[in-house]
Amino acid sequence: LATLREEGYTEMGAPMISYAEKKHREGKAEGKAEGKAEGLAEALVRLLERRFLLEPVELARVREVTDTVKLQAALDEIIEPGATRDSVLEKLA
Repeated sequence: LATLREEGYTEMGAPMISYAEKKHREGKAEGKAEGKAEGLAEALVRLLERRFLLEPVELARVREVTDTVKLQAALDEIIEPGATRDSVLEKLA
């Protein structure tokens, strides 16, 4: 884009730069959301491993969840005194 500006593409430059900036911001936001979901999933996996005996396939399923609302609900559930393996995993469904 800097090359476009240097070469004098002012009319096309502004819309092209705006489009590029928009796409960059969208990509950055998407990356942050994915990172947040991965972090929540890993925290949940750690707690599940410490509290319950889960099969590797179940842990893999938890790691695949990308919905942060579901992951947060499962994290809230696992700290409840009466939480069970099934009650935590149900929050991810």
